[in-house]
Amino acid sequence: MTSKLFPHRLIANRLLVIATFALLCTALAAAQTYSNLDTSSGWQTCSGCAGGSTSSTPHSLGMTSSPSIDGSALRFSIFPTRSYSNQLWYKSVSPSGATHYALDFFVFFKSLTAPQALEFDVMQGSGGRAHTFGTECKPAAHLWKIWGSGRWNDSVNCNLAAGKWNHVIWEFSRASGGTTFVSVTVNGVKHYVNRTFSSQSTGANYLHVTVQLDGNVNRVAYSTWMDKLTLSAF
Repeated sequence: MTSKLFPHRLIANRLLVIATFALLCTALAAAQTYSNLDTSSGWQTCSGCAGGSTSSTPHSLGMTSSPSIDGSALRFSIFPTRSYSNQLWYKSVSPSGATHYALDFFVFFKSLTAPQALEFDVMQGSGGRAHTFGTECKPAAHLWKIWGSGRWNDSVNCNLAAGKWNHVIWEFSRASGGTTFVSVTVNGVKHYVNRTFSSQSTGANYLHVTVQLDGNVNRVAYSTWMDKLTLSAF
């Protein structure tokens, strides 16, 4: 009796593996990829959207060849005149009704203490719901925070290193009206977050990638470089 059962279990396991692989291939084939957004035109800025102590923080945005990975990186800079001054930039791409997103990029900065926080977001409006996949790293505190329920919430460790390129992959999903932070991978080390927050209502369809620099109490000017910035939607 036992000898007859094992073959059936092996066949069932193989079929499950084949089915899972087929679903994964289908999802990847249907993925919409927005590659190298750091070298794309159309970046816009929004001082009033960034919060902080002022809505008019001196700032700049420009392409550089060094530091870079592929020969061209996008440099974000702020020059605060008041404590806790922030600046936000965003890049709009064609709206997508996808339910899963991966934000993949390389980031470089020179000091752990100059930034109050470094923020990287995906914002989506689709099907009457608005999803804010908001993330920020507080380098000096080695902490990721995620946006939900109208506030920043503590999440997993953030081990972005100053003075080197860091590879970051954030994974998100949305289902049944929820905004889910799945995981974050930094320099090959993956941490599962698995936290879900409620979405908001909206009549707009949009998809934005946003980058925000938050200034510290000492009004230290600093820059952040980003390279190979890619958003995948599937």
